[in-house]
Amino acid sequence: MSSYVGLDWGGKGWIAVIIDHDADERERSVTAAFYPSILNAWRDNREAETILVDVPIGLTDGRRQCDEEARAVLGESRSSVFYTPVRDAVYEDRYETAGDVHEDATGNRISTQAYHICPAIREVDSFLREIEAARDVVRESHPEVCFAALAGESGLPGKTTEEGLERRRELLEDALGDERDEVGDLESFEREYIDDQPTYARRFRASNRDDLLDAFVLAVTARGETVSLPRDPPIDRHDLPMEIVAPEGVRSLA
Repeated sequence: MSSYVGLDWGGKGWIAVIIDHDADERERSVTAAFYPSILNAWRDNREAETILVDVPIGLTDGRRQCDEEARAVLGESRSSVFYTPVRDAVYEDRYETAGDVHEDATGNRISTQAYHICPAIREVDSFLREIEAARDVVRESHPEVCFAALAGESGLPGKTTEEGLERRRELLEDALGDERDEVGDLESFEREYIDDQPTYARRFRASNRDDLLDAFVLAVTARGETVSLPRDPPIDRHDLPMEIVAPEGVRSLA
């Protein structure tokens, strides 16, 4: 059985979509899960072929080339890929101090959005520095870059709008192909994990609907043909690659 996992930060933990299938494709399943930490996600999915995670991996003292290339791919939607804070800023506990460190290194203040995910960046960075076996499995990706590659165009409607959610469902259903029989329509998949759970067992919130679709596109990307942005990713001081993994169709948007 081969597994492909997409992980997206959901505010209080990691939202996962897991695609499993056996070698001859006769048994397939697509499920979702919630993990309080990246370590929990790794323990449950350490046998996976690939785990794609929507968080920066590989930190430097300036701007990362992969962020620049991803922004170029997205064109007018480039703001959905923010510039990753420099390593020393990521490990600061106060926004003002992190901003000072980032400005000293780059000439620009750290964005509020970037600072708010610094705890998730630190978590994954520390995890990969400690668990070497995870380095070839857990890789960085970006949902909006993946959706743009599946669509063959950038400029998709905002992911929190009804139009944007519906367009992303269509792209995922097309990408699933025969696996749609196991998943059904994406709205039903969302209801199963978000709306139909009893309150005491609920791990996903209504506001996580777009996060679930983001994790889904990462899982779909993980099990397909992929490329790296940039083509030859540099590594940081801890030998972590600075790359964004995307469907191979992303090259047509570059």
